[in-house]
Amino acid sequence: MTKNAKTTTKASVKDPVIEFADTGKARFKDVPLSYPLNVDGALVNKITVRRLTAREVKDLQETMDENGFLFERLIQPFTDQPQCVLDALDQDDFAEVAETVVDFLPEKMRAELENARAQMETMLRQRMEDAAETAQQEPSPPGEASLPTSPMPSSGTKTSS
Repeated sequence: MTKNAKTTTKASVKDPVIEFADTGKARFKDVPLSYPLNVDGALVNKITVRRLTAREVKDLQETMDENGFLFERLIQPFTDQPQCVLDALDQDDFAEVAETVVDFLPEKMRAELENARAQMETMLRQRMEDAAETAQQEPSPPGEASLPTSPMPSSGTKTSS
């Protein structure tokens, strides 16, 4: 008995090479560090921040949905450094990296972040105004009777003990 089977082989499908076209718009930005670090003996004097791809934004959104919004923890995917290096940055350098990341956020995320920031500022301002108004309405607590600090009465005559 002869087997007359027809075999077909699929041609291997190679993923296309995809690159961003040069549009003159920055996709990367180096943030120089005012307080460089030595990481495993290597000098880190800048952090490179980059724009994310659609897949990376989707992953970032899923992380936010699962873990809540912690902006400090969302910065790392935009950079060329692990979280432990970002955590070790000087506060001013970290703030500069964070500002650059905000510039590279997708427009929708940037708008949501700005909206959340504005809401927080409004809430804080309202709380401060309420606290000031409450403080003005409450009478001052009665003070304790003052203790004499000098054996001399205000008339200047000495009192007898």
